[in-house]
Amino acid sequence: MSFLKNIIVACLLFFGTVISLAQKAKMSEIYEGNVFHIALSYGYQLPLADMKDIYGNNFNVGLSFEDQLKNNYLFGLEGQFLFGKNVKPDVLINLKDDQGIIYGNDKTYGSVVLRERGWYIQAYAGKIIPLNNPRSGVKLKLGAGYFQHKIRLQDDLNTINQIKAEYRKGYDRLTFGLGLSPYVGYQYISNDKRINYNIGIESIIGLTEGRRDYQFDTMSTFRSKRLDVVIGIKAGWILPFFTDVPAESYYY
Repeated sequence: MSFLKNIIVACLLFFGTVISLAQKAKMSEIYEGNVFHIALSYGYQLPLADMKDIYGNNFNVGLSFEDQLKNNYLFGLEGQFLFGKNVKPDVLINLKDDQGIIYGNDKTYGSVVLRERGWYIQAYAGKIIPLNNPRSGVKLKLGAGYFQHKIRLQDDLNTINQIKAEYRKGYDRLTFGLGLSPYVGYQYISNDKRINYNIGIESIIGLTEGRRDYQFDTMSTFRSKRLDVVIGIKAGWILPFFTDVPAESYYY
């Protein structure tokens, strides 16, 4: 978890450096042309429907590429990574003794933690309803794509044979299917490109299905149709590129 946080911080510092050093130009009038965005986002989500039976709240980090046209319609591609440490079912219950202890290969105590891992990749379309300038305002979008999640069995000492290699599939509750993602929020793009962000409420609605023929802890298949939903707040840092600005529009 700490490694992932370090990566996120490094990415934010990188984008900040790019903005401050590579985009110093200032515009003489309000820009109304096309804007291409690269955005890094971070969010916090709550599970609903069938999703809440397996997981608690989770975090979300994403990267998107978006084209905002002159008429404020927008189109984009986005990838998101979901992660959390609150897994509700104890899928390893059959491997534990009466005291809840699981043993490794050398008969010492094993150490396994359960983690939530998920991915969502989508294409989306939307529109900006301008407020304070033509490129900023209420942001509405709707996306569709691929949604997957599973339980990660983290055996840091690598001592428990029962969950190695293919055996992991008997515990992980792998699920995937179609995802739909509505979003409503606010976007701000400054004329000097130095302060650019969005913040809003987003949900992922997964029309999914369990993908395992057998789960060891339940001694049954995991093949049912599911409705997996997460909803939460997401904030993004935007790196904008003004793509059709005449050279004479820039000055110092």
